[in-house]
Order: sequence, then structure tokens, then C-alpha cells
Amino acid sequence: MIIYILVILVFLTGIKLYGNKNNPKLGIGFYIFECIILTCIAGFRSPLMGNDAQAYAVYFYDLPTFNELSWETFIVGLGGRQQPLWLLFNAFCKSIANEYIVYQLLHAIIVNVCIFIFAYNFPRYKFQFVLLFALFRFWYFEFEIQREILAISIFLLSYKFLFSKKYLIYFLFCFISFLFHSSAIFTFFIPAIVIIGEKLLSNKHRIVIVILVVALAIALPGNVSGIINFIAGQNELIAKQAELYTEIKSVTNGAIIGLLDAFVYLILLFLRERNRVKNSFLDSIILFFVISSIISFKVIGFYRFNNYLYLFYLIALVETIMAIPKTSSNKFIIFFVILFMAIERVYDYSQLWGDQHTPMINYYVPYISIF
Repeated sequence: MIIYILVILVFLTGIKLYGNKNNPKLGIGFYIFECIILTCIAGFRSPLMGNDAQAYAVYFYDLPTFNELSWETFIVGLGGRQQPLWLLFNAFCKSIANEYIVYQLLHAIIVNVCIFIFAYNFPRYKFQFVLLFALFRFWYFEFEIQREILAISIFLLSYKFLFSKKYLIYFLFCFISFLFHSSAIFTFFIPAIVIIGEKLLSNKHRIVIVILVVALAIALPGNVSGIINFIAGQNELIAKQAELYTEIKSVTNGAIIGLLDAFVYLILLFLRERNRVKNSFLDSIILFFVISSIISFKVIGFYRFNNYLYLFYLIALVETIMAIPKTSSNKFIIFFVILFMAIERVYDYSQLWGDQHTPMINYYVPYISIF
């Protein structure tokens, strides 16, 4: 626990020294130092830390090397779930040494460098963002969803091209992400989400959309896997992944929390509108969070798409905190949002998880290194 406390103190120091500075080069050395800290924590942790992480540690040795990687395996994937670049990445790690620590360290470097490059696009907020990421998503992103976070990391590098509407380059990044994890097919629809969201800038329109989505979620049948497979069409890989996510019973809690999340996201939208914090791109992302959180109550697994946009939400949250007037009501609302996020994490980490049926927090605390 001590190491986590020290990390938080370092990140708070970064905010104190360099937070809310619009010069991207100011504090760059300290920023890189923070990236190295998170990389080392993730890269040199024991394979016993994390629930799904333990499965990755075992499964790594079953994945093919370059010599064992056939063309059929590369194209189809193992069992139809392993994407080509995921197989190539593991084969590359094995070409260095057939040791899980090699994979784990390279994985940590790629993920953290991409996340810190993404946050660097928002110079005033990057130090605050890193703190929120460490508190609310670090363990989940870097320990539990190791395949998906590679796809997310590549997608984050496309932000500038999405924002500047250079869609050809953006879709190239989306395709690379898809070759790591099939859920990245969602990223191809994000430009449409942003465009539609920018057209619905008034609270009146947003309320109508939310009401329609709630009605749709209520009207959906309990078992929607057939509907999703129909939408997926003949793409067996996408249909299989969708069916997997819709049949996982353990994510029901996540769906219920998603409804509560939707309420918080609406509050954040209201706060930004009331204080004239204008960023149509980020507002579109938050609006989608509201919609997807509601849909996930019925379409179990739909919440996974939020993983691709959650870091944008953290940026929007930091932007709101920094930009709004520090009135009593604004302070209370921000306190409520942060408090809810903390309670949500505490609830999540208290749930029994894995074959050992132990509270999830026990997979992360205390910190255990390979040394």
C-alpha cells in the first residue's frame, strides 16, 4: 500500500508545480517521470496481481512463436478470438525471450506511452488527468483487459486526426486497433457519434435523446444476443465476441452501475452547459456515455465500448473542474461527482471475483513485484 501512497503524492506534486499551465513543455521532465513510474508498476508487477492477468500469464506460453504461427492461425486466430496483431505481438515478445515478464514489460511501455502521448494533447490538464487515471482506471486497464487496452492505446493516438477530421488517417488507426481486438470495430462509428452529438448541443435535444434511449432500453427483450448476431451479419468473429459479452453474468453489476453512471454524466453535462464550458467534441463523448450506460443495462457487454472513450471523459471532467467558477453550488456538484466515482470504485473492488472468490481489491493490494 505504501508504494501506491507514494505514487499519489508524486502525482499531487506534479499538479501543484505544473497543473493548469498552458505551456505543453512546462514540466515535461516531471511528466515523463510519472509515465516511467506507472510503466514500472505495471511492467514489474507479479503475474499473480490481477484476476484476468493471471490467465494472461498462463495463456502466454500457449501462444505460437513466429515459427509456429501459420498463415491460417494468423488470419483466423486461435478459436476465432485472437486478432492477428495480438498474435504477432506475443510472438515478437517470445522472439526476445519466452518469458512472460518480457511481454508484461513491453505491454506496459506501449500502453503507458500511448496514454501519456494522448494526455499531452491537453497541456493544461495532463497532470490532473494522470492522477485521475491512476485512481480510477489504472488497475482495470493495465491488468485486466490486456488485449483490449492495446487496441484502445492505438486508438488514442488517432485523436488529433479525428479532431481535425482527417478521417482517412483516423480510420487507418481504427483498422490497426481492430487487428488487436475485435471490439475496436466500434471506433469506426465514433466520427458519426461526434457529428451527431455536435448537432445536439442544447439541453432540450439531449433530454429528448436520453428519454428515447431509456424507452428503447426498456422495450428491448431480455435476451438480445440474437439481435446483436443479426446485426453482426456473417462476420463470425464479431458475432462470437458479441455473444460472449452478452452471456457473461458477472458483468450485470457493471450494467447496474452504468445506469448510475448515466446520472452522473448528465450532471456533468448540465454543469458544463450552465457554466458555458464549450467543447462540442468532449460534450459529444459525454452524451454517448449517457446513452451507452443506459443501453448496457439491457445489452450486457455494451458498456465495454465505453472503455475506448473513458479517458476522454476524464479529460472533460478535469476541464470542467478547472474552467467553471468556484461557486458553492459548483464545488458541491464536482464534489458529488468525484465522491460517486470513488464510491463506485470501492463498491467494484469489494465484489468477490475469480476462482478464489476474493474481493477484487486483494488482486491489487498489496503491491507485489517480480523482485
